[in-house]
Amino acid sequence: MAMIGKFDHVSSDVQRRHEAVTCGYRTFFEGGATILQLDTYGSATRAIPDKISQSIQLDLEAARQLLAIVEAAFPSLINRNGLNVDAAQRIVDELRNAFPSIS
Repeated sequence: MAMIGKFDHVSSDVQRRHEAVTCGYRTFFEGGATILQLDTYGSATRAIPDKISQSIQLDLEAARQLLAIVEAAFPSLINRNGLNVDAAQRIVDELRNAFPSIS
């Protein structure tokens, strides 16, 4: 498990799409701060399918950074004149709901 402290853009020679898995999420409060936890689960081909494989946690500042990264990576996602209801928009909405002080 890791608490994200900051995001850094990195380059890589490897550009391949990974296998799709399920990601669960939850929010909780610790020390007066909201924490968003994302858990990925092993694929059906893993030795123990559906076991939590990786977990990351974000506080308000990390969520703010991730929101900016998502908006930059998918500029057509955010429709300032209305709501797009695709999966990526729902993720942005969930981040905003988990961290209401993000503008």
